[in-house]
Amino acid sequence: MTKTVKINDIEYPVYCTVEEAEQYFATKLDDSQWKTLNEEDKAKVLVEATRKLNTLKYEGFPVSLDQPLAFPRYFKPNFLSKRTYTSEANAIEVNGKSLILIEMPKEMICACCEQAFFVAEYAGLSGKSVHIKNQRLGISSINIGGGNVSYNGNYLLLEACSEATQYIDKYLIKSARVV
Repeated sequence: MTKTVKINDIEYPVYCTVEEAEQYFATKLDDSQWKTLNEEDKAKVLVEATRKLNTLKYEGFPVSLDQPLAFPRYFKPNFLSKRTYTSEANAIEVNGKSLILIEMPKEMICACCEQAFFVAEYAGLSGKSVHIKNQRLGISSINIGGGNVSYNGNYLLLEACSEATQYIDKYLIKSARVV
């Protein structure tokens, strides 16, 4: 069953609901940024975080081609032998092949929360980052008095934040450049 949040009467699939995020941030030392968001903005940053996490390349393959999220996923049995997992991994047989099914790892909830926090912090929702706001407005450089600031692109919002990827690193495809 896919988790969803509702924005303007439309349901969006997410890795983490607002309620789960509230529980997650209640255990964080600095949750002030999260508390400043209203319910709708919380839902929006969770949707945006989910979309970003969905663009990452994961090991294994989705259970269904039309599922809205990257999880649930099937993994080859040897995938698990190299990593530490909780009881979320279930051994099953599909078309005569032994596979491991992981519905929704707890790490995805944590990663979604961290990515949502990152989006809220750096997308200008907090009002703290004038530079991100400028980039979103398409400003490439600013001259004020004797100072000059140039932007080379909105790189901060192009990648998943490091805190999020640390949670889900074991599920991500690792690639190396062959020279």
